[in-house]
Amino acid sequence: MKTTSVASILSTGIALAMSLNGQTLNTLYSFGHNELGYQPYAIVLGSNGQIFGTSPNGGAYGYGVVFELAPPAVQGGAWSYSVLNSFNPQNGESWPPAGNSLTVGPSGLIYGVAGGYGTNYGVVYRLLPPTAPSTQWHENTLLALPTDLSGGATPEGALSIGPQGALYGSAGGGGAYSGGVVFRLSPPASEGSTWTEQVLYNFNRAIGDGTAPFGPLTSGSDGAIYGVTKYGPSVSMFGSVFQLVPPGAPGGVWSESVLYSFSGSPPNSGFPNGLILGPGGVLYGTAAGVSQLEGASASGTVFQLSPPSEPGGAWTETILHSFTGQPVGGHNPDGSVPDCPPILGPNGELYGTTYSGGLHGWGTVYELVPPSSPGGQWTEVTLYNFNDGVDGGEPNSVVLGSDGNLYGTTEFGGVSPDGTTNQGTIFQLVLPQNSARR
Repeated sequence: MKTTSVASILSTGIALAMSLNGQTLNTLYSFGHNELGYQPYAIVLGSNGQIFGTSPNGGAYGYGVVFELAPPAVQGGAWSYSVLNSFNPQNGESWPPAGNSLTVGPSGLIYGVAGGYGTNYGVVYRLLPPTAPSTQWHENTLLALPTDLSGGATPEGALSIGPQGALYGSAGGGGAYSGGVVFRLSPPASEGSTWTEQVLYNFNRAIGDGTAPFGPLTSGSDGAIYGVTKYGPSVSMFGSVFQLVPPGAPGGVWSESVLYSFSGSPPNSGFPNGLILGPGGVLYGTAAGVSQLEGASASGTVFQLSPPSEPGGAWTETILHSFTGQPVGGHNPDGSVPDCPPILGPNGELYGTTYSGGLHGWGTVYELVPPSSPGGQWTEVTLYNFNDGVDGGEPNSVVLGSDGNLYGTTEFGGVSPDGTTNQGTIFQLVLPQNSARR
């Protein structure tokens, strides 16, 4: 077991900015260029309102950190920032992957993945919260992917927690056909013993698979696993959506099928980022898009995949919104390049961010409102346009808090307490609770 020290500072205040439609953006923390980490990735929320995330830069060893931003004890107070773990190459780990790589489990445990170092090709780790009176978090390496690549290489995306505490994840490379794997990591019978990895599926482009699974996995009530790949089958280089169906009997073989392949041509777009599962087994996702392909600007889409009405039928893709991007000579009020999966709101609405575009060219937070009747058009509302000032720029994603507000990070912008600029922020976007749009 490895122990890591906790470095803490307090942010000096909350910066306010106003946007369209009456939303208020609060900058909860601005990163500086130092050992506390900077230029953060996506975040997850804890049970007590904490914000957990990773950054690929800074830390005690220069390979990034896992951080926590804790809410103030009194309303209006300053949030408290702490480094929970610095990635250490001497322990066979390196930078965390882009996007969200953390999962909060029972009892406040945090699970994550990181790149490998030396003889490792990636690691799965666990962070245990401190036990009073200690203030130190403890890191365990649960799995180090070996050099023979049989268990996969370069784990991607947040892990999902299944029955009996098993962890499910993906690795973008390695495996039997070098196309990446989906794996399960089962806990030992007694604490302190070895976790067991089982490769559930090896991706193989030669048989029509996509390759390089990427981003978080999502599971259905029947145990099926859904995810996306960076690259599609031989007929598509722009990514795919896949389904893994568990075997009918223990020890059997999982069955994989490609539900959808992206062509890269508008309006189909390409390069999906991950999925969420909605009511009725409907999948929602985003695709980052392909710029200026075939003479048209493809700046990304939000899409829906509906399951077939009969077993064995084809899934149906519907484009809910196509982002228009940035025209030459100016910026477009619509966003461009949605590079994270959407999140589902309580009334069926979808929220997300675009990395660029918007009125100032530094990205947006958007909402997609579902139609009032089936088959109607979804309505996009730009909730916030980033300006690369104290509000940040180039957002990475958002999550929905229990208070009904959105929380997220920006990779750039912000002004830290020591005067450092442009190293990223953590923000809160306060949404009207009784908006006329709902």
